[in-house]
Formats: sequence, structure tokens, C-alpha cells
Amino acid sequence: MSRRRIIFIIIIFVVLLVATVISYYIPSNPWKEYTNDAWGVSFHYPSSFEKKEYHAADVAFLGAGGTIDLFMLPEKLDPNNMRDSSGEIAQPLKTLVGDRVGYTFSQTRDDCNEKIVQTAVGARTLRIAFITCKGEQYPIDRDTTFINRVLKTFRFVDRGSGWKTYLNTAHGYHIDYPEGYTIEEKGDTVGFLAPWEIATRAMPNYTDQPLGYYITMYAVHPKYSLEQWLQGKYKDCDRDVCTIEGTRAMGSQVLAYLVHEGGLAEGSYSIFRKDGDKIFEFTTFWGFEINNEYSTFNTMLRSFHLE
Repeated sequence: MSRRRIIFIIIIFVVLLVATVISYYIPSNPWKEYTNDAWGVSFHYPSSFEKKEYHAADVAFLGAGGTIDLFMLPEKLDPNNMRDSSGEIAQPLKTLVGDRVGYTFSQTRDDCNEKIVQTAVGARTLRIAFITCKGEQYPIDRDTTFINRVLKTFRFVDRGSGWKTYLNTAHGYHIDYPEGYTIEEKGDTVGFLAPWEIATRAMPNYTDQPLGYYITMYAVHPKYSLEQWLQGKYKDCDRDVCTIEGTRAMGSQVLAYLVHEGGLAEGSYSIFRKDGDKIFEFTTFWGFEINNEYSTFNTMLRSFHLE
């Protein structure tokens, strides 16, 4: 076969490949719009992609060349503490997401390459992932033109960008919580649930998984120390499942204990604080919030105050 014929075949192959990519990502039909009222977010995606809602905090758009995944994280965006899939602190670059600043970095997880973009939505963080896994036709995680086209379509209507103060006169404390959250009072326990968590509980496939942040007050004898009370509370819990992981500040009081209950599973994380004949427990079910100074959990924790 002559060299000229080989070059001609290569050119035809490249033209067909480019035409396939263009027809896939820029179809004749207009892109579809997705709007999430609970998040206050909308964006456009290729009409050839299939929408799949996993739960109220996670929605994906699946195409033959990869996936666009949106996940609403409950903590406040901290560009200096963005971690990749290995747990290492990422070195993000600035980018635009609609009319606001976002931060992007790349990571590899299992057999997938991901371009991660995060931006602030009020007191929460929207994570946008462009994912290409082994065997998929086209690496959208490396297609800068496609990624920027998607990012430019984002529009935001902030909900819950401020904070309110909850006052509990029965037990004499107040705590700040994100505006837009629902408060549920049941006896000595008060729950604070985000709009997406309320929406999750209303979904048909909801299976009573715990959601939200909770404060519970326990009445105790003043002679018992917090350490003694915790030992009694968790005496029947295996050490691999219930672990006391050190002290934290809860409001102005430093002597508060962090307990992880759940073993290898995510489980729950609780801060316990004792004041006289009362012990206060503040619980989250989002383990990744614990070491993030700007998370909703830690922001609420710092605001806790006794009257």
C-alpha cells in the first residue's frame, strides 16, 4: 500500500472520528435543561444523556462517552481544604461555573478518571464531576471545550445562604443553623434537616437511613463525670464499633468528647458536652464534615451556647 493511500485512510478515519464526537456532544436537538429547586441550581446537558437521580443529594447524567454527576455537599466550600479520592489535599485551579468562581482538579478512582469542579451554593458546596470510566467511548474528563460549555450554562438562585438562631428555652441553649433548614422537635431531641434531606425522606425508595443534625439533652446526676457517663452509655458497644476519638470544642467549652459509632461503616459522629445535671449530644451522619473547619456541622458546633 502506497504512503499516499495510508495518509488518505488516516485522514478519513480522523474526519469520521471528529464527526462522531461532534454529533454526539452537539446534537441537532437543543440541550435539555435540568432544574433542582431544592438546591437553587439549573444547567444544560446533552439531550442524548440519560438523567438518573440516586437520591436527593446526587443526580447523574449518563452518556456513552461518560457521566456528569452533581452532588450537593452539606458543608461550606473551603478551597484550601479540597481533598481528592486518596484523601490528599488537592491543588485546585480557578474556573467559572455560570457567573461564579469554581475550583477544579483531576483525580483517578477505581477504573475512572474524574474532573472535579466545586463551587459554593450558600452554606453548601456543589460538586460537579465529569467522569470517564474504562471502556467508555470518549474521555469527557479531558474535553475542556465540552466541560466549559456545560459549566457556562449553570444558573444559581441561592437558598439558605444565611444563618438563623434556634433557641431552646426548655433546656436553656441556642445554636445557629442554615436558613432554609427544617426544625423537628421531639421531646429532648431537636433535628435540623436540609431541604434535600426532607425531599429524600419523601422518596419511594427511602429506607429510614438517618439524615440531618440532631441535638439531644440527657438529664444526669451532677456527681457523674462525662467520662463515666460515656462509659455507661457505650458499655455494651464493641470497641471496634464505638470509639472515643478525642476532645473537641462545643461552643465555649473545650471538654467535649467526639464519639464515632458505626465501625467501618460511615455510622454517626457525636459530640458530648456536660453542664451540671445535663449532657448535650450533637450528632451528624456525615463523617467527612468532622475535620473540615468550615463544614455545617462544625459551624453549628461553634455557635452552641448555654443561656
